[in-house]
Amino acid sequence: MNKSLLILAAAPIVYEVMLTYFPLADALIHYDSTRILSEIYATLSNPVIPHAFEQSLLQGWASAAASLALGYPVGLALGTLRFKGEKLYRALVFIPFMLPSVVAVVGFNQAYGFSAAFKPLSTGLSGIVAVNTFYNAPFVALLVATSIAGMNKDAVWAIKAINPRRTSLLRKVLIPTTLRSAATGAAVAFVYSYLGFLIPLAVGGPAYYTQEVEVYVLLKTLYRPAESVTLALAQSIIPILMASFLVARGSVAFNTGYGGDKEAPSLVSSRKTVAAAAALLAGFALYEVTPLAAVVYSSGLISYAQPGVRQLLEASALGRLQLGVDSVITNSVVYAVLASAITLALAVSAAHYSASQGKRRLVYQYGVFFPLAFSPVTLGVSLYLAYGGYPAFTQVWPMIVAAQSAVALPLASRFMIEGLSRVRREYVWAARTAGAGVGDTLFRVELPIAFSAVMSALMVSMDVALGEFAATTTIYTPRYTTIPIAIYTLFQLRLPHAAAALSVILLAVSATINYLVIRGGAMGGSKT
Repeated sequence: MNKSLLILAAAPIVYEVMLTYFPLADALIHYDSTRILSEIYATLSNPVIPHAFEQSLLQGWASAAASLALGYPVGLALGTLRFKGEKLYRALVFIPFMLPSVVAVVGFNQAYGFSAAFKPLSTGLSGIVAVNTFYNAPFVALLVATSIAGMNKDAVWAIKAINPRRTSLLRKVLIPTTLRSAATGAAVAFVYSYLGFLIPLAVGGPAYYTQEVEVYVLLKTLYRPAESVTLALAQSIIPILMASFLVARGSVAFNTGYGGDKEAPSLVSSRKTVAAAAALLAGFALYEVTPLAAVVYSSGLISYAQPGVRQLLEASALGRLQLGVDSVITNSVVYAVLASAITLALAVSAAHYSASQGKRRLVYQYGVFFPLAFSPVTLGVSLYLAYGGYPAFTQVWPMIVAAQSAVALPLASRFMIEGLSRVRREYVWAARTAGAGVGDTLFRVELPIAFSAVMSALMVSMDVALGEFAATTTIYTPRYTTIPIAIYTLFQLRLPHAAAALSVILLAVSATINYLVIRGGAMGGSKT
């Protein structure tokens, strides 16, 4: 096999080994290795741990069930109805899935926290489930809608002609078609909620701390590193099983735009059904948009009666952020750009090798995606313990960049692998036959054809890096504060309007970078 191809294949795996697997093993063995069994026993016998495990399971299952209960009917409605502004609607409801969790926490607090009737949506177990559903229900809905868009419409109309009852279409066609996508969405919702960190920390309080929160507390508050790593590995067992389940089921289509025939009519025609579906879509959009609108309103950027901007400037001047707002913004942008550059390069390497392997690529893909089973806090803890004493990482920011890229790499690789796998291999073999090397073929043939996948991977990398909180908060020192950490600090200081103002700044920075990426992608795509 070509050496260049092997180097491309090895780079992402070596990077993940150095940032994920080696730090975990090193941290577990290095600290009190002679008493490792007693450390494990002490961790598992700690009375706090069973409660945290129960909370992780409870929040995971409850959030998955709520996301499925809300997202599945919305997906059915979105997949069977055609209406003006459909693409815009899909884009709007997908935005929450990419939001930093700290912005959602601030949004729910501002939207519902000051009203007795709606306060359960911003505190306790019900608040945790509400925020998790806010995140995951759009993902479930779009998975279901995309699977409906890929159906054979002729077969649907044939069934409707034979048996025009609405229940027949639902029972015999829609449910069997969408079950796989719905199960995938519910599994992803469970894993994200099971590994919850900021949401139970900020919304629930100590009574609702999950294993993920306890991993952080054991290290940063109690400084019991061996116990922290032991719990981190123990809590990863269920996500590893779920990740294996998802990989074994294969890829599931996902599209934020309408994925079927653009001229396809609605699959439902009854006025009552259409009205009910439209009401459901409107209510769901209201649920998803309200926290974002509350953040914008509370920031003071629209209504000057709100003290958001003033509170933020005062907090910065008084040193409550331990760093100026301008420095916080600069930190976030610089770290995100560096992390995204690393992530994109490694994702391209992984995708290029995977595309060249055909049916043999499953094992390699599993190795690339496997770090998704480890939570961001687990990555932060292991990096902090394994590399914190090395001179190269004493400045902290290289470790923050490494953590952000490690979190984003599996997701970006997913986009790149899907994109390059659709490039016809005939083009690649034609270029290689003409004398082009591996690098020339990649940069002059494959990447230009899959340019949209490159832009998608880059945007995902930027969004994840900009909004990353869990791993960064485990590593950072005040000098290296990022926007999400500053927002949480303001939230803890009971300055919700200032937190809202900084949240809007984070959204504006993210939107600006995404616009520049899309703009650059459009210019690059027009040249190819």
